[in-house]
Amino acid sequence: TSLRYREKLIEHFDKDLLIVFTSGKTVFGRRVVEQEIEEDILYGNSFAGMQVMSSGNISIVEVQNINAAEYPDRCPANTVFVLHRTAGKATRLHLHHSR
Repeated sequence: TSLRYREKLIEHFDKDLLIVFTSGKTVFGRRVVEQEIEEDILYGNSFAGMQVMSSGNISIVEVQNINAAEYPDRCPANTVFVLHRTAGKATRLHLHHSR
């Protein structure tokens, strides 16, 4: 089920994950990622055109954001996620939005 896949994705993040937003703001905790996913589902957001590049402990994921018609400006057109892993868990996530 999609819930199982969502849980598997969230488990990939370290519980003390450092998240750095485009603005430079930082927050800690994979719970932030979980909340963002829940809000994306609530507001009907999704991804398309995903491209993934990995080398060693770094992965770069580029996506096109698709907003629901009711919330056309909720997410920017594109987002790049830069993930840094330690011992198989993402410990740092940098978000770069196209705006």
